[in-house]
Amino acid sequence: MPQKKKQHFVPQMYLRNFSVNNDRKNIALYHVPSGRFVKTTGIDTQAYEKYFYGVPELEDALCEIEGAAGPILKQIIATESLPDRKTEDRTKLAFFAFIQAFRTRVAADEADESMESVVKTIASQIPSLAPTVNKVSVKLKNAPAFSMGLFTSNFQLTSDLRYKLLCNRTKRTFITSDHPAVFYNQFLEQKGAVGGFTGLASKGLQLFLPISPKLALIFFDGDTYKVGTMKLTNLKADVIHPSDVDALNVLQAASADSHLYFNQEVTKNDAVRIAAAAAKHRRTTAMTVQENVGIASPDGVELVDWHQKNSIRMSLSLKCISLTPHANAYSLGGKAIHVRNQPICQLNEEFQELARAGKYKFSEFHDFLEDKKANKVRS
Repeated sequence: MPQKKKQHFVPQMYLRNFSVNNDRKNIALYHVPSGRFVKTTGIDTQAYEKYFYGVPELEDALCEIEGAAGPILKQIIATESLPDRKTEDRTKLAFFAFIQAFRTRVAADEADESMESVVKTIASQIPSLAPTVNKVSVKLKNAPAFSMGLFTSNFQLTSDLRYKLLCNRTKRTFITSDHPAVFYNQFLEQKGAVGGFTGLASKGLQLFLPISPKLALIFFDGDTYKVGTMKLTNLKADVIHPSDVDALNVLQAASADSHLYFNQEVTKNDAVRIAAAAAKHRRTTAMTVQENVGIASPDGVELVDWHQKNSIRMSLSLKCISLTPHANAYSLGGKAIHVRNQPICQLNEEFQELARAGKYKFSEFHDFLEDKKANKVRS
């Protein structure tokens, strides 16, 4: 068993940015299932499970990710500025933000439910298994590791996303939760797309992550959204409308497992109001299994998607974000899957095959791209 018994799935160094009176030790919380409000409690007692990750190597790897991201977050909060897009710090920050969406109890439960749904759907179509399919339970041996493994081997699919810092200029504060990195897709929701639409390659993908009571990160499809000013080189966007802060807080509550976290400025009435507004948007199931015909592959064969993540749908409306003319003109065309960047997907598939064959490590996508340019791909 790992030496570290108490394993936090939301980093303590992250939660300290929301601490009561900025003491870096205590935080206020609201327990959604019971409606219990706690003015102050130790950060070290929150968002953890005993031996959650199962193996010490995984816990150690996450500590390295947090160690790399911690100073960057500190600098962002102190200066209200983000690292330039093509820097190593931007990559470290992006990896920290995205993996946070895959390392929590919510993510592990989604992985378990997804596996069970797919297995049972396939088994139900086999005559000898169909009568007993609902009598068994299917669970992953290590759901957190499975969830994070899927992400880390596909992180390169997010490399085309832009990012900005949402600066809260209102008197209200951002809250966070025990599942703080939240995927959304305002574009495909507004277009009326069916199924899930928050996959890493989805057109219109967004990731929201509050990093302090006054700052939040957004990663987004730059062809689809205007965040603040149209200039993508301007990495800050002011949030001046209280309704935007409210909407992002409700999104946190809709995504959370059981706990909302915040500093002393959030009252019990505030927390109750946010949780009540989010209640109807909280998902009852993580996955829906259905056979959807998607986009055509390069050889013209239509792809079939067997399972769809049930994305949060709350008609999210933010005055600081709008659709670009390109997005407004886009037609769904009857497709079930809408890919943001097909060339990156094709490169990722080629890289995945080479990585599985041992030609590259899954962390060497950049090396693969350089080899591709030089026509020296490892064989």
